[in-house]
Amino acid sequence: MSPVDPKRTVAASRTDDAWPDGGHAAPGAVYIDRDETYKDHLLFACPGCGRMGSIRAERVKPPSPSWQIVAGELAAPESLTLAPSIHCVGCCGWHGYLRNGVFESC
Repeated sequence: MSPVDPKRTVAASRTDDAWPDGGHAAPGAVYIDRDETYKDHLLFACPGCGRMGSIRAERVKPPSPSWQIVAGELAAPESLTLAPSIHCVGCCGWHGYLRNGVFESC
């Protein structure tokens, strides 16, 4: 497992692996929901510590808590930009933005 760094900036990296059972993955890993249960969610590993989480994201921002897809597609995280910022709570507290496929710390 990677060392925890709540100020880490890391590229979003799509993986076709299954959602990890242990609840942690490589920081910045993005999982694609194969059965589309969460087709409107970004399933990702916290960029700071790798703890798995998800956020709801659509082209038109749904009611909060949610994020707007400013550019790119959920299925192609290397080009994805979301708004507003992402704050990972319940783990290392990483706070930043996903811009052009890069999780950038504030």
